[in-house]
Amino acid sequence: MKVQSTLITLACVLVSACVSAPSGPPEEIAASLIADLDAGRGDEAEERFESVESDDAYRERIYPILYEAAQERYERRDVAGSAALLRFMSGHYPSAPAVKEALLYCLFLERGMQAQAPPELIEEIATVSSDLRSSATDLPVWFDLIETQQAIDTGNPAKARQSLALFLERWDGEPRELMVYVEDFERYLRSSP
Repeated sequence: MKVQSTLITLACVLVSACVSAPSGPPEEIAASLIADLDAGRGDEAEERFESVESDDAYRERIYPILYEAAQERYERRDVAGSAALLRFMSGHYPSAPAVKEALLYCLFLERGMQAQAPPELIEEIATVSSDLRSSATDLPVWFDLIETQQAIDTGNPAKARQSLALFLERWDGEPRELMVYVEDFERYLRSSP
């Protein structure tokens, strides 16, 4: 009886190990996750990630692959694609400030490409911004520029002026591409009461 009990226990351990074991090298899993997200198969990406989520070491090996893919998209000026991947990562790596910062910056750029942003985007920016403010100890200088945009979007020009002043006080002129936002915000705020 003891041998049978031991065999049953061993069989259960082996079955559970097989069920929770990742189904391929991190590069393959990450590539499949990215392909699922690109094809709009978010549910499948979630299921695929669940297969590695309980293995911390494996999860951490996928992280830099996904982050690098998001960065490559950003460098190709595929801001929406980068944001989609970062959004997925943010849900699965909630304590990774680099993901939150990169996502917030991508959302800000996405917002800047639209004359009138959809309310969902404005709300998402506010949520990520608030989350980052509450969890980060050293916010990037451009954070105040994003808060300027948020204040404009919510109809608070006084707060927008204050945030823009804080940004200009800390900004050293780099990255230079932020100048276009500064100019747009200054122009908008000059015409606002």
